[in-house]
Amino acid sequence: MSSSQKLSFKEKYRLLLRSVKDIHKLSPWFMASRCVIEIISAADAFIPIYLSGIIIDSISGGKPLAEIIPLIALLVVVGFLVQTSYQCFNKLLQKKFWNLWKGSDITIREKILKMDYAKIEDSSVQRKNDRIRELNENEWGGLYGEAVRLVSQAAFGITSVILALIMTAELFFGSDSPTTGENSVLNLVFPAIIGAVILLIFFENFFYGKALKKKQDFFMSDALARPTRIFNSLLTTCFGVYQSEKDIHIYNQQDYILGKYDSLHDDMCAEYKKLEKLELTNSARVGIIDLMRSLLIYSFVGLKAITGVVSAGSIIKDVQSYFRLINGLTRITGSITGLNDILMKLNILYDFLDLPDEKYMGTLPTEKRDDNEYEFEFRHVYFKYPGSSEYTLKDINLKWCIGEKMALVGKNGCGKSTLVKLLCRLYDPTDGEITLNGIDIKKYDYKEYIDLFSVVFQDSKVFSFSIGENVAASTEYDSQRVEDCINRSGMGNRVSEMKNGIKTCLYKDFDKEGVEISGGEAQKLCLARAVYKGAPFIVLDEPTAALDPVSEYDIYTKFNDIVGTRTAIYISHRLSSCRFCDEITVMDKGRIAERGSHEKLLADGGVYKMLWTAQSEYYADTAGELFL
Repeated sequence: MSSSQKLSFKEKYRLLLRSVKDIHKLSPWFMASRCVIEIISAADAFIPIYLSGIIIDSISGGKPLAEIIPLIALLVVVGFLVQTSYQCFNKLLQKKFWNLWKGSDITIREKILKMDYAKIEDSSVQRKNDRIRELNENEWGGLYGEAVRLVSQAAFGITSVILALIMTAELFFGSDSPTTGENSVLNLVFPAIIGAVILLIFFENFFYGKALKKKQDFFMSDALARPTRIFNSLLTTCFGVYQSEKDIHIYNQQDYILGKYDSLHDDMCAEYKKLEKLELTNSARVGIIDLMRSLLIYSFVGLKAITGVVSAGSIIKDVQSYFRLINGLTRITGSITGLNDILMKLNILYDFLDLPDEKYMGTLPTEKRDDNEYEFEFRHVYFKYPGSSEYTLKDINLKWCIGEKMALVGKNGCGKSTLVKLLCRLYDPTDGEITLNGIDIKKYDYKEYIDLFSVVFQDSKVFSFSIGENVAASTEYDSQRVEDCINRSGMGNRVSEMKNGIKTCLYKDFDKEGVEISGGEAQKLCLARAVYKGAPFIVLDEPTAALDPVSEYDIYTKFNDIVGTRTAIYISHRLSSCRFCDEITVMDKGRIAERGSHEKLLADGGVYKMLWTAQSEYYADTAGELFL
């Protein structure tokens, strides 16, 4: 949604109501409490104004000191009590504030973690997520926190205006002004001054609100958002990030990156200069209006004082109350304009949070079979990615049972990984169906269904947690089982050398004693994680891509031991792995080209033999007789 798009009053009302409910859910009574604090703060400003006027009139009226001292004491005590209450109440609300901020951030991150995988891979959804996180992070306390601030600011402004009008009612509407003689002309001057002051207040708040709206539109504009996003990405990926520094140094990219940084900085500065011009123009306009308004009000109060209508104490009280009135009106105008802006941003947030999950989650429980007799079948499956006109998979017919070891091979882009994504229900087929024991997998309970699979993707990640937590994918785990899985993956010796064993933290993001591991070692831990899950079906998508030939051979020879009785699909570009599998499925241009054993496919002389012949020399050269 663009910043120029308008919301109707009804839409704004619904957004405000929804946000208030969400804020209350994340941090109960925080908004109401914040408004109460602001009301107390606004009222607190008028207590010394009122009491000071009384004290000054008492002194100028010649009242005895014994009557004045209690008033001074009352001023001090009341001010102290109100300020103390305000500070204590405000401190108590800090926890609610942090809960709200954390809750709003978690809500956004939870959405991206739990939405359909097909949407996560969608570039438009990724851009929306980036935009939402940017908007939420740019506001102190997040979008919800900013909404609370603006509503409580409005409460402060409304309270200030009401109390200021009460305090200045006598000044503006008193009936005791002179009406005869040379002072009768003041009867005409007073209404004119009042009208001019009110008009200037209107214009000042009008221009203030207009300038604030332009400022907010500026920060919402794509002209600023794009360079800012790229600039922030550059900061987080290139400067001081040790994973990037190797490439930067090897390819001498320092000057190139600094040039990009400098160019983006100039682009952002050029945009901010437009904002500076806007703010300068507005400051000059508001400054002139403020000067004229102040001259008029001082003239008005001065005339009242000269004619003897008001006392010295009333002059102090009325002038200060008047400026509190202006402050209150400014707060109200700012909060209204700010709420319009924050509602626009909340609308973007809710558009993202309301993205529907289209995947049918199913209801049937998966069979808990002791014999692990599961049969999967692809029946005339076609698939194309969202937004694409080309089919990635075409008329796939494939069947295999638990306990079989199948290799899935073919050139890059032939559809191997896509087939696995469909099997694991990261995507659903465009046409055709995939069945488990004869039943469409979409009918099974989704969470129970994916529990059948352990998958090691080529780009599987380990995180900056302990090794045990990475392998178990949980904070609670069976230590002996973790160690067994690590040994089976070929990572046992490396972990045993570490000071804290499986409790060792990976990397140094959270622990200064964290251990750095290689890409190959990370893949071994991912393999251990897949084994630890204990699912009856395991998928290995290029799990040895980062390993040297000897380590690769070690995993291949232990393949049956690692996988055990599980069904395994092994995706690889290195056809040497195929010799360890019961059956090889060869894919070509989104279709199944061949199926059979290594010996049969070589004898058939088709796609597989062509690929094998092209790679066999490489195997011999790099790893001797390991793979032949």
